[in-house]
Amino acid sequence: IYEMPDGSGFYIMPGRKRGTADGGSEPLVQQPIVYRSTGRTLLLFVDRSSAFAPRLMWIRNVSGTITLEWIELGLDGGPFKPGGDFGEANSTGLWFGKEFDLGAPGTLKLLREAEAIIDSGDANLTWTNQVQRDGAASENAGSGITSSSTQFFAAQKTARRVRPRLLWTGAGGYTPAGNQTRIRKVIYRGSWLPETADNLNIDIDVMASAQRRGVSPDLVRSELKALILSNSYPFMDVHGAAVVQVVINEATFTEASKTTGLEGRETVSLSLMVHELS
Repeated sequence: IYEMPDGSGFYIMPGRKRGTADGGSEPLVQQPIVYRSTGRTLLLFVDRSSAFAPRLMWIRNVSGTITLEWIELGLDGGPFKPGGDFGEANSTGLWFGKEFDLGAPGTLKLLREAEAIIDSGDANLTWTNQVQRDGAASENAGSGITSSSTQFFAAQKTARRVRPRLLWTGAGGYTPAGNQTRIRKVIYRGSWLPETADNLNIDIDVMASAQRRGVSPDLVRSELKALILSNSYPFMDVHGAAVVQVVINEATFTEASKTTGLEGRETVSLSLMVHELS
């Protein structure tokens, strides 16, 4: 039983031994099968004697009102019963993932997208990727989906640690009986994945920039160095048609020799990676 920390609501989560294909390090894999937004549960037990056995039963207390609730189990006692009911119409629930650092502990990342892989999606069962960045309140990553899809973050988001959440919503027309929808995987990607982003290279005339702004060339150099891998910045594309967000990966200071009109002048060559936002 996992009780919500705000004082009301709970999950019932069965566990199984972690297999070699599961990944992770904890000895058990726990998956939520029951969610209640209010109340507490006082007792869990398995009924093995009734006509509908086996059943998992529990006592629920909502502000002093006691009710008995239950779900049917498989013949092996597991939470999956072929042909059983899964989910609930006109209801919502949350699945919480483990906090992780996208493979770079302590490093600031620019989040770009969240991909959910869904088997046997249902048009009346919507899933919304949510994320808690560095322990803050949750926020949506894109909109709700009913089948496998990649959702982009609608604005620039940075984090050192990420905790994924998955919000499910059953519409009024949702039929729980026999539903086979499964969330196989949720994948988060950030701007450090260059194979999925466009790369740009531009040359800047250091002296011309300094003269135009009325500052020293040293200031131009130091300002450009400070931008390297520090954040994403707006950049007008080469056709002047749109502004994109870019990350400055590298700055190379050299004397131009092959760029027409800049021969013999000090230039800075910037390597940019486009950080896509929806």
